[in-house]
Amino acid sequence: METNNYNEAIESFQLLLDVDPAHYDAGYGCLLAYLKAGRTDDVLELGKVLIENRPSSEGKVVSIIISALSENNRWSEAISWINRSLRSETISDEERMQMQQILTNAEWMEQQSDVQVEREELPEDLQKRLYSGSEEEKMGAFQQIKQYSVAASVSVLEEVLADDEQNPVLKTMILLYLKDEGWSESVAVSKDDRMLSFVPSELKGFEDYEAEKEAKLIQLLEQTVLNENPQLYETATQLWEYVKFNKYPFALPAFHVHTYAAALHFEAMVYAGMVQTDELQTIAHTYHADVQELQEVVEVLRAHHQTNE
Repeated sequence: METNNYNEAIESFQLLLDVDPAHYDAGYGCLLAYLKAGRTDDVLELGKVLIENRPSSEGKVVSIIISALSENNRWSEAISWINRSLRSETISDEERMQMQQILTNAEWMEQQSDVQVEREELPEDLQKRLYSGSEEEKMGAFQQIKQYSVAASVSVLEEVLADDEQNPVLKTMILLYLKDEGWSESVAVSKDDRMLSFVPSELKGFEDYEAEKEAKLIQLLEQTVLNENPQLYETATQLWEYVKFNKYPFALPAFHVHTYAAALHFEAMVYAGMVQTDELQTIAHTYHADVQELQEVVEVLRAHHQTNE
C-alpha cells in the first residue's frame, strides 16, 4: 500500500480473506486498496460485507464508500448510503455530524449533475475543435465536452475513436471517460491501422491493462537498473506508461517480457545520451533477449511513445 502497489496489496489481503472471510483488518485494508485502485464496484460489495460482519464499523466504512462514489460522480448512490447511515444507531455523534455535512454537499453536486445532463446539444464549434483543432485545442475541447451528457457527445467521440489519424492519447482519454460513465454500447476504435470494437463499461481499468506483463518487466528493471541508476529506471518506467497510454485497450505485440524490459532500458539510455555503438547487444545479453527481437520491440516502443514527446 505504501508503495502504491494496490493490485498486489489486494491479492495479499485476499489471501488472508480466503482463510478468514471475517478478518476485519484484512477486509478494511482491501477496501482501501480497492478505493485507491479505482475499483468502485468492489468497494461497494466489500463494504456491505464489512458492515454486516461488524456493524460498529458502518461510519468508517461508509466514508470510504462515499469517497469511491464521489470520485465517479455517482451522487445519487452516495446520498442513499449517507441516508442509510444517518438512520443507523451504530454511528457516533461525530460521524453523524460529518455525514450531515457530506449529505449537503452531495445533494448540491447531484443538482449540478442534473443541470449538465439537461445540456443535450453539443455546440458545433466544440465538435469542430475536438475533431480538427490543434492538439492543444482538441484536449481543451474534450475537457469541455465532459460537461455535457454522454448521450449528447458520444457521436462526435465515436468519430474521433474510429479515425486512425486522430491522436491515440486522446482516444485513450475518451475510452476511459466512457468507461467511467458506464457507457455500455459498443464503439469502434482505430489504432495503428487496426479497427476493433469495444464496450467501454466492460474494459479493464487502465491500472489493470497489461498488468501481468508490467509486473514482470518492472521487477526486471528494478533488479537491473534501479540501484545503479534510479533516474534511468524512472525514465524507463515513464516510457512504459507512455506506450501503454498510446496502445490501450489493444494488446501489445506478444514479445517476451524480458525483451520489453531490455527495450525500455535501451530507450531510457537513448534519452539520457548514454548509448554506445554496441549497447543494444550488451543490453540484449543482460536480459537474455534476442538482439533482432529486441530491435523490433525498440521500434514498437518508439512508434508509441513519440506521440507524447
